[in-house]
Amino acid sequence: RASTIIAGLQMDDVGKKVRAFLAEELLVDVQNVPDHEHLFASGLIDSFGFVQMIAYLEGEFGVQFAAEELLAGRLISIAAICDAVIERAGNRVG
Repeated sequence: RASTIIAGLQMDDVGKKVRAFLAEELLVDVQNVPDHEHLFASGLIDSFGFVQMIAYLEGEFGVQFAAEELLAGRLISIAAICDAVIERAGNRVG
């Protein structure tokens, strides 16, 4: 069940949930990972983990990502993921 989308969704809120997902579900040590760290180039996640993360984001925040977006390589860091989620959540609110 998707969480309620609220207009006040903040990057910190999204970032905490993304970090928690990476740590708890993908067993990634994200404690000292900078927000702009390239998750793939640094070896923190692979394509399977990416698919799991996208499914989590879509379910948790009630957002959808088009295949073209996923293939464009935009969602490469925690900061970029947060931006994308907030952008999509904002498009759904109001």
